[in-house]
Amino acid sequence: MAEITNFNELIQDYIGPHKTIEEKHYSNLLAPGENYFSDIKKIHVILKNKETGAKETLDLVAKCCIINEFGPTFQLMCNEINFYKNVIPALKKFQEKHGGPSITFFPELVGARLNLTGSEKPDNDAVIVQKNLKVEGYEMQDRHVGFNLATTKVILKDIAIYHATALSLKLSEPETFNNEIKEQCPGFEPPPPPPSPKGDDKTPLKDSPPNFLPIIAEYVKTNKELSHIQAAFEKFSKRMEEDQNHFKAPPPKEPFCTLLHTDLWVNNTMPKIIEGVAVGNIFVDFQMCKIGSPVEDLIFFLVSSVQSLVLKSEFDNLIKYYHEEFRDVLKKYNCYSPQFSYDKFLEELKENAERPIRQCTFMLPIAVFNKKGSRFDIKHQLKSEDLPELAKDRLSILLLEAYKRKWIV
Repeated sequence: MAEITNFNELIQDYIGPHKTIEEKHYSNLLAPGENYFSDIKKIHVILKNKETGAKETLDLVAKCCIINEFGPTFQLMCNEINFYKNVIPALKKFQEKHGGPSITFFPELVGARLNLTGSEKPDNDAVIVQKNLKVEGYEMQDRHVGFNLATTKVILKDIAIYHATALSLKLSEPETFNNEIKEQCPGFEPPPPPPSPKGDDKTPLKDSPPNFLPIIAEYVKTNKELSHIQAAFEKFSKRMEEDQNHFKAPPPKEPFCTLLHTDLWVNNTMPKIIEGVAVGNIFVDFQMCKIGSPVEDLIFFLVSSVQSLVLKSEFDNLIKYYHEEFRDVLKKYNCYSPQFSYDKFLEELKENAERPIRQCTFMLPIAVFNKKGSRFDIKHQLKSEDLPELAKDRLSILLLEAYKRKWIV
């Protein structure tokens, strides 16, 4: 496995001047198909104290650039480095200044760089080094199963703190929010599908990004449980397919717009579970953060990451629980007002649900419920069998809930 160039220099500030690196051993952190936009290496480091000769171990994870179907990923790495160096310190400083709820869900940064030259332009030598969370008891859960109710609530509380702390900063210190949060989080917009080979914008090229909407529409049509929502889903699909910018983020709207993660699902949140009980949680992968409606993170997390039986019985309660935690954080920062009431949040849900629903139709088949140990080829010509049974089950729950709430009409 290729070593990271100038790795010793990269982590020297973290280990301090009195320690040197005696050995380092590289291995893969994740199985194939478990991460899409980067190469993640596990690094076991043996340190030696220059003064005492004592040795100690340091277990790290390095996130490196790759080239995939969307091109090189070093700009995403730049986004994430900016998040660690600007966004996290700004949020923690604001929280400490006002005595808000503790922010315990960010990983510790060991070292990061954009390149080897010291310039501000990222290249393929960009890298982020963090502590190996697994050694500290944080574990990625089975993406085909998802979180139980208790673990879901632990994570939802952290999501609410994340959203509401940033929102409180926006309301209290708008200049700081614009400079340290908004300008550092441009998000990620995948390239639009290429033009139709027939010039009619209806016949996609074979290497265009996958569109599961027609296959899901066929599934809806043939599923008796979903027959009553067929017309509504067809209208939704038509809107999405006619809108060439459905992947493009809409302009943020007040008052709810805040800092989003945009990719909150099982593989990007790592709970710490002791004797079957979640006692903590860490979020990872901040490469696509942006400003937008908290509805996007909430719906995508619930549908992608919560066990189906829990989702069926607790969908309403989980939305209420998130809002209660969100509201309580705003109150602790003296930023709550009637414009953030539960009724107003339900309006926000209805107005902004289509985007995360579209995200679910894309991500559930290719990432969340894709076959383990393999990577979905996004240039693959889609067939009905490409829609996994687990994805069908979760999409059914989403579509029934969305129709009931008039999120799709």
